Amino acid sequence: MESTVNVYFDNLEQCHRNFDILDKPHLIYNADDKGVAIDHKPPLVISSVSHKQ
Repeated sequence: MESTVNVYFDNLEQCHRNFDILDKPHLIYNADDKGVAIDHKPPLVISSVSHKQ
């Protein structure tokens, strides 16, 4: 019986093959649901033109 770790890495390899990224590690990012802002709304900032940075 395969261990959970082996199943995970087998699935990961299959995903890499499906997306053709086995030889493109620069296209792989690690992010969770808290690390990606989907609905970014910056705060409203009011200042005079002379304070613009």
